[in-house]
Amino acid sequence: MTTIRQLAQLAGVSATTVFKVLHHTGNIAPQTRQRILDLADLYHYRHLDGTAGARPRLIGCIVPDIGYTPIITAISSHAFAESYSLVLLETRALHTHIIKALQTLGSLGVKGIVMHSGSYDPIPRSAILELWSRGIPVIARSVTPVEMPIDRVSLDEDAIGELAVNYLFELGHRDIGFIFNLSKGFRRGRPHAILQALHRRGLELRATLDLDALRSDLLEFRWEEIVPPLQEALAQMLQSAHRPTALIANDEIAVMIINVARRLGLRVPQDLSVLGMGNTEICPCVDPALTSIDQQHQTEAACLVDLLFRRLDDASPLADRTPETIWIQPTLIIRESCAPPHHAILFQKPSKSTYGTQHLPSTPIDLQRKPFPSDLTDAEWENLQPLLPATSSNGRPRQANMREVLNALRYRVRTQCVWRALPEDFGETWRTIYNYNQRFQRDGTWKKLQPLLCSDSSALPRAE
Repeated sequence: MTTIRQLAQLAGVSATTVFKVLHHTGNIAPQTRQRILDLADLYHYRHLDGTAGARPRLIGCIVPDIGYTPIITAISSHAFAESYSLVLLETRALHTHIIKALQTLGSLGVKGIVMHSGSYDPIPRSAILELWSRGIPVIARSVTPVEMPIDRVSLDEDAIGELAVNYLFELGHRDIGFIFNLSKGFRRGRPHAILQALHRRGLELRATLDLDALRSDLLEFRWEEIVPPLQEALAQMLQSAHRPTALIANDEIAVMIINVARRLGLRVPQDLSVLGMGNTEICPCVDPALTSIDQQHQTEAACLVDLLFRRLDDASPLADRTPETIWIQPTLIIRESCAPPHHAILFQKPSKSTYGTQHLPSTPIDLQRKPFPSDLTDAEWENLQPLLPATSSNGRPRQANMREVLNALRYRVRTQCVWRALPEDFGETWRTIYNYNQRFQRDGTWKKLQPLLCSDSSALPRAE
């Protein structure tokens, strides 16, 4: 049977365009619409199996909450591209509802099922075998324990935890907290992954906030109910004497953290770094733009549907197949909401009488800040110092601490932060660092510094 995706390839358009034409929606050019209809007639495209009146090609999708919009939308679009319709069932992560949903989809005659239970209670072996007996393959997504091995596509939660904690750790954060649903504690899932990533670096969890503890009904997540107590809890956390310097949360909560911090007079990212999870559409719209971990929903959905279709094309009995597991790796999208923690720096400022000399101190006399992993070693500084341009004999003598200028430039190469997000710990304003960067690129100094200053010789601070 010809699929929407195949028609799209023949017509040289997207699968979405073909879908709109076949379902009489969208504003499609008349010539394109007619070309697609002619191809559909030529290749005997039918939306229904077999003759008119036959049951439609259905794929079942079980989710704990219809709020999983990105993954649901992605699965639906991939299914439509293969001429399948999606039957969506919400279970609220209740074990009895999940079993009932599996039975319902089996009775509807779906061709296959994509299942995300959201529960740590395992799906009974008998429920899976019943579906297999009807020739219905089941693909599990993420947190979906089953009493027997089945095909699975899963986000690598350990990689997410490691990516988040490592990024903040490399920035210099040691007091890290996070906000999640913790009804299952830290035994597994994302909270467990983050906690283990902290422990691998010798860190303890600084602060947590359990969203479930703020809800009167664990079966119904209502923002209008949770926002007031969450804002109050966040304010108490951020006003405490031992508040964390960085917080991890999903994107929606991260935006709320930024707003609460601003009302308390805290600057993000100078006083508090905020790292989101999800890389949703809201991330670039926040001020500052939210750094977030992209969970690759499009890739995950494509793998789910592709694995399901491969199982549908396989003629061997479901019970005889070797289960396959596909791990989806996250990526970090760096924006503006994270920076090193703020610590004081004390420099010995030269007196006015020394301004006429060329012997200004080039390193801090009393440096009281936590070192960054990107800081120059003494040996590196000795190699780089001779490459700096000499101070002009005309005009005002150089006042900037050049070792800290280079520390700041190397930090920015490593983190790719925007200029305004440079920490004040270096003892120079971001504008001073930016001006030196521009000068070094104009006079050719940067070409001399780059091999020694940057571990990646292709790295070059952006001029913004």
